[in-house]
Amino acid sequence: MAVPESWFRSLGTEEDPQELEQGDIIPIMVHISPTKAGDWPANPDANLKMALAEGLGIVATQSCDLAADTKRKGVSNVVVCRVYSLTEASAEHPNLGTQVVKESIKRGDNNSYHMLFGKVDGYLPEDFYLVALREFCSVPYSHLQNLVKEDEHRPRLRSPMREAFGSAFAEQFSRVAIDPKFEIPSFIEAKGPLEKALSMFNGLTADQKSAVIAKHKELGPFNRIKSDADFKALWEKCGGDADRLIQELIASGKG
Repeated sequence: MAVPESWFRSLGTEEDPQELEQGDIIPIMVHISPTKAGDWPANPDANLKMALAEGLGIVATQSCDLAADTKRKGVSNVVVCRVYSLTEASAEHPNLGTQVVKESIKRGDNNSYHMLFGKVDGYLPEDFYLVALREFCSVPYSHLQNLVKEDEHRPRLRSPMREAFGSAFAEQFSRVAIDPKFEIPSFIEAKGPLEKALSMFNGLTADQKSAVIAKHKELGPFNRIKSDADFKALWEKCGGDADRLIQELIASGKG
């Protein structure tokens, strides 16, 4: 099997190590809390002992949000995901070391982990690493800048692997299907009878509403659409079918 080029590159000498981008590998201090329910105190007011350990993280916040310019200030907090070497993760969870699970993660079929490839001397000694997509935290940007200010050659994920990681992380929040008919009423008053009537019907998607309005403007005023009541009657006549509604409006405009 041919070995692909490392997915990472080291920062160049002309790059500012304090400027973070999505896909940057950074050292972080990890809070290790009890994982068993019995280890948590029964009294909610009791102190909970937590250990600290050094670990690796990867910046999940998008680069465009991290960048500050003359017009706006960049984000003040950065989302960071935990990164484990495949050896480390497999020791903690043996199933992660099986061929079937590794292949599933590699293909992107696993919602908990995203696989990264490539050694970086002095930073990433192994070939494979796993991003724990469900283990993330928000860290002050200034704190991360202090951590990496002397780290001039730290690893940065190359494109398009960076975008693939960003997409995998985003799917943690967007993979649930939403009914497109669910919407909040508009805060802006519609300007005309047709537009106002359209805003009353959740059965039309935004694209369908735009298509109807476009036809309305293209063919000129429709004699039959003078009020909300006229539109409602026409909508009911079409049985709530947007395509039929458009055809009716077109026919009406030609009359």
